[in-house]
Amino acid sequence: ALYGIEADRIVFIQADAVSAMKYGYFNGKCIMPASRPSTDQDKGVDGNSTTRYNIGGLELLPPRIDAVFLSPPWGGLDYGSTGKQGYDVAKNIKLEPWNKPTKGVSGTGEPISATSVSRQVVDGEELLQIASNVSERKRVVYFLPRNTNGISLGRAALKAGYRGSIEME
Repeated sequence: ALYGIEADRIVFIQADAVSAMKYGYFNGKCIMPASRPSTDQDKGVDGNSTTRYNIGGLELLPPRIDAVFLSPPWGGLDYGSTGKQGYDVAKNIKLEPWNKPTKGVSGTGEPISATSVSRQVVDGEELLQIASNVSERKRVVYFLPRNTNGISLGRAALKAGYRGSIEME
């Protein structure tokens, strides 16, 4: 188990995660059917035991996702230079497209790759919108620096469809 989660419930997917979330899921359900079942070659071993985890490409996407954990790059070592409450998720997080091809099958059965969809740079606000559409109940944990501006995060949450309160620690 990893963090108390059984190994058969953990999948490591080598792909552009933003494209996989944006084009692979809708309302918590995978719209990209698996192209093949996982095999023993897809299994990886953690460094501490003989636990085996599924490792592969888009074919290993689970049928549904309960929650999403985001830990995007914060913009380098100078993220603290934005001031005490100056870190803005829309301005300071920029995710470039991932250029390593990973094959899969679209919801219509057409072969695609994670890079066949030429996506643009995604900022932290759009990343939250994409992630919130992956989980049926919009469960997203967003790991951000402590100097994150609560107003900018609140605006991002509203654009992503969240209503009510959000929790920042």
